[in-house]
Amino acid sequence: MKFRPLIAIAHRGAHARYPENSLPAILAALDAGADGVEIDVHGTSDGRLVVHHDPGLADGREISRLSGKELAAVELAPGIPVPFLEEVLEAVAGKASLFIETKAQGIEFPLIRAVRRGSGECAVHSFHHVTIRNIKLTMPALRTGILTSGTTETAMAAALATRADDVWHEAGGIDATLVRECHRAGKQVIAWTVNSATGCQHLATLGVDGICTDDLSLIPAEPR
Repeated sequence: MKFRPLIAIAHRGAHARYPENSLPAILAALDAGADGVEIDVHGTSDGRLVVHHDPGLADGREISRLSGKELAAVELAPGIPVPFLEEVLEAVAGKASLFIETKAQGIEFPLIRAVRRGSGECAVHSFHHVTIRNIKLTMPALRTGILTSGTTETAMAAALATRADDVWHEAGGIDATLVRECHRAGKQVIAWTVNSATGCQHLATLGVDGICTDDLSLIPAEPR
């Protein structure tokens, strides 16, 4: 996967205009010039993968207890359904990188199958580091990342243990040492979630590889 000097990643799509993680939000982020789009994924009771942040719907029903057919009837807003991962993979392919955060454990194999069927550039990351390790062992060529916070030592230990390619670190905890150690180990640093122009500029100066934000206009346009 090739990256420009600083990857501008739209957090859950352009969700100031459309429901987060919806197909319109994702397409709007592409139109706004996103290099990548970050989405969240859960699994249904029959093995479908849906793009949604919370484990439950607005009406309280748990996604893991619903079938794909039941999810297909759900609307996030009038005329805007909950998208399935395969729809999003198709929409983004060839236009930007898709960064998939798996929110649920135990969906490694459906996720790997979906990615293999897709044609675009994508990567999978998660707070569930065991899930990332399992994915990397099963499909080594797939780009993976771990969500981390805290010290450089903790983040690096997790990255090495999982063989993750990317370290998604909480923005406030990123310093020059973390960036240097990650790069020395051949790993990229992606900051989450940054919503100030000064914060984006500071992180760009530190040399991070990507910034995940709710407002793409905050990310410096000039290569560092």
